[in-house]
Amino acid sequence: MTPAAPGPFRAAPAPLAGAFRAEWTKLWTLRSTAALPFVAAAATVAVSAFVCAAADPRTVACADGCDPARLALSGVYCGQAAFALLGVLVTTGEYRTGLITYTLAAVPWRPAAFGAKAAALLAAVLPAALVAVGGAVTLGRPLLAHHGFAATGGRGIGGALLHLVLVALLGLGVAALLRGTTAALTAVLALLYLPPVAALLLSDARWAAWAPSPTGRGPAVLATVTTAALLLGATRFARGDPS
Repeated sequence: MTPAAPGPFRAAPAPLAGAFRAEWTKLWTLRSTAALPFVAAAATVAVSAFVCAAADPRTVACADGCDPARLALSGVYCGQAAFALLGVLVTTGEYRTGLITYTLAAVPWRPAAFGAKAAALLAAVLPAALVAVGGAVTLGRPLLAHHGFAATGGRGIGGALLHLVLVALLGLGVAALLRGTTAALTAVLALLYLPPVAALLLSDARWAAWAPSPTGRGPAVLATVTTAALLLGATRFARGDPS
């Protein structure tokens, strides 16, 4: 009797280093993903610089006080969309073109294949997030000081950095679960942007407090959502039909 073929979780593990190199090469070979880390960093810095240049403590918008640290990192709320898109495309691009079949043929142990995607994404996102947050703060501080705002110190930098990394991993997890670029990106952006909008429309600060954001309890909320998305995405990636 021929023994049954091992399932995705019982197959012999492929060398993770080789799988990582393959995912890293694919990420930087495809124009759709290779440009996104630079676009994400540039968008974050540009929006933060624009907001800081336009900020004025004497305006009505700052009548109750404007947090200079939040102003310096305001570009994160725009740049996070590009980080999310990068995480989504790392997975959905292969499902769209059918290349996922070849990926799984080369790395039959699916947890290793998924882990390699996450590791390659993390290795690309972390430097981009460092540039984005560092650039936003570096440009924002003198612009805010010129308008009379107090020094921001290093407040919020760690939360913003973690936020951008988690957003990219959230995109990866949701994309592995839904497998379609449009559906996955829509779901991720809804998670990121709808709670703050709901807080404004309902005039209820509780919505904003639980929104995935770089401040307050936002990073903890986002980390929880991202962990759930990665677990669900990894499960479908390992057990689902690749076609």
